[in-house]
Amino acid sequence: NYSRSDLTISELAAITGISEKHFGRLFFDIYKKKPHEFLRDFRLNKAELLLLNTSKQISDIAFQCGFSDVYSFSHCFKKNYGISPKIYRELQQ
Repeated sequence: NYSRSDLTISELAAITGISEKHFGRLFFDIYKKKPHEFLRDFRLNKAELLLLNTSKQISDIAFQCGFSDVYSFSHCFKKNYGISPKIYRELQQ
C-alpha cells in the first residue's frame, strides 16, 4: 500500500484495531521513527532503486512510489539526498 498517495496513518491504525495515537507510539517504539517518516523514507528508498535500475521517467517513479505529484517527490528527494532525482540518476550512471 506504500504506493497509494492517499494512504493515511488513521487508516493503518484502524486496520490494526488500535487508536491512531497508540499506533503512533507503538510504531515509534519499534522503528524509532514516526509512521509518516517511515513511510516517506520507505518510498524514497524504493524511488532510489527505480532511479538506479530502470529508465522510467521520474514522474512515473514518483507516482509509482506513492507521491501525489512530481514536485513533492523532487522536493522530498532533494531534502533527503541533497540533489534532485535527475542529477542523482545522472551521477550514478
